[in-house]
Amino acid sequence: MDARLRVLSTYKLLNNARYFRLRLCLEGIATGIAAGIIISIFRLALIEGGKLRETLLAALFSGGITPLTVMIWLAALMLIAAILVWFKNAEPQAAGSGIPQVKGAIAGVFKLRWLRILLVKFMACTLAIGSGLSLGRAGPSIQMGSACGQGISRLLARPRVEERYLLSGGAAAGLAAVFNAPLTGVIFVLEELNHNFSGLLLFPALSASLAATLVSRIMLGRDTVFDFSGLPFMQFSDYWIILLAGFICGVLGILFNAGLLNSGRLYNNGIFKNAYISNFLLLAITGTAGFYLPEALGGGDDLLTDIAFNSYPLTVLLLFLAAKVVLTLLAFGSGLPGGAFIPTLVTGGLIGSVVAAICTQTEVLAAAYKANIIIICMAAFFTASVRTPITATVLVMEMTGSFLHLFPLALASLTAFATTEIWRAKPLYGELLLRLLHSTKTLERNHAEYERDIIELTVDTGSTADGRLVREITWPRHTLLVDVKRGDEELIPEGNTRLHSGDTLYILGYAAELAELEKLVNK
Repeated sequence: MDARLRVLSTYKLLNNARYFRLRLCLEGIATGIAAGIIISIFRLALIEGGKLRETLLAALFSGGITPLTVMIWLAALMLIAAILVWFKNAEPQAAGSGIPQVKGAIAGVFKLRWLRILLVKFMACTLAIGSGLSLGRAGPSIQMGSACGQGISRLLARPRVEERYLLSGGAAAGLAAVFNAPLTGVIFVLEELNHNFSGLLLFPALSASLAATLVSRIMLGRDTVFDFSGLPFMQFSDYWIILLAGFICGVLGILFNAGLLNSGRLYNNGIFKNAYISNFLLLAITGTAGFYLPEALGGGDDLLTDIAFNSYPLTVLLLFLAAKVVLTLLAFGSGLPGGAFIPTLVTGGLIGSVVAAICTQTEVLAAAYKANIIIICMAAFFTASVRTPITATVLVMEMTGSFLHLFPLALASLTAFATTEIWRAKPLYGELLLRLLHSTKTLERNHAEYERDIIELTVDTGSTADGRLVREITWPRHTLLVDVKRGDEELIPEGNTRLHSGDTLYILGYAAELAELEKLVNK
């Protein structure tokens, strides 16, 4: 379609807001169903892959560790390493967690090959996580869900502005399906992937998230990934421990992020530059650790549930924590398909178990509240890493199945967030996106960045655009404000139109100018 006709059709669509919202809702449901089926199968594949790994290892070493069995094991690791290299070369956009790629696609700076990403991400993550690497499935699920949204858009020949809504809806569906937590999927899309609340965005995100959760519950049941239902309510006299835990998680989250962002440097030196060798060594290190601490392999879901409801000495908890952090840093730095979303939550839970053990041993906290401290630290540590306190609070609240824990979770998350603000720490996925932009070939990026399209932005209170006339604002050179929505009212923008906080602006421009436009409307 000609660029001028595409923009014109998009503008007409935005003018018919009621029809557009209904269409987005129906497309969101289709996206959610597709994502729910794929992510549920993905979860089943990971469960069966983990069981298969344990069965094969038990059979291989049933007669003890001998030179022959070790050689067979090493040969299997070499084969897995080679396959992972092939997957990484087959589709570079499927590397890592996938969340930075989704953020870039929604912003319009990347064009994703949705079908190849879906296929490669599914198979590569199943192999990598099934082999025991300390990687999570949430990030890949977000990218695969987003690919479903893009696929629906391409099959229906939708304009790019509509495709971005479906990308967001698919991401919400992927996260909702992997956790069985529909609100978490919606909040993450609003808080992290888009950084704004839009009525048009809410419809596909919510409908896709609900549809994916329904499909997931039909296929896998109603249980969440982490089950912390029925926890007692903490006393107000113990809330100082929540503040302390939030501060500790804030500081440790900053250090953890620094490790995640710099762990890739290891693979730029010496023999680690060879992808086959680095993958093989990573698998060998992880496999060896698995002989002694099998609980630390994979995402770590079972480990967290185990420590929450069983007693372990403090030294063992510290060992679990150290092993999980090291294995996660090594796996994430390799760039192999797989995320850090769930390992981050598990690491936060392990920190919480250490804090709870110290508090109970010193008798400043009753042992009955151990699991409470674990979930509080999960939310706080995740907030410190990703800088999404609302997502962290809602996710853990959905896992507990009770609103009674909303206040302590929010308090710990806010404390961790404030701690990272004081240290001026950078959010994980935002920094990964910037690095991805620097490493992506200029010509590949320009193809997406320099195509004109309509961009949706919301005016923040106290921003440069808030309270000013359109003619008083210095707009980027190649942009044109084409529409303003204020509640249910639609304004045709003129030079004397005064913008207010909460206004939704539709601007014709290049994706490369998005950052400059955001400076005008964001506080």
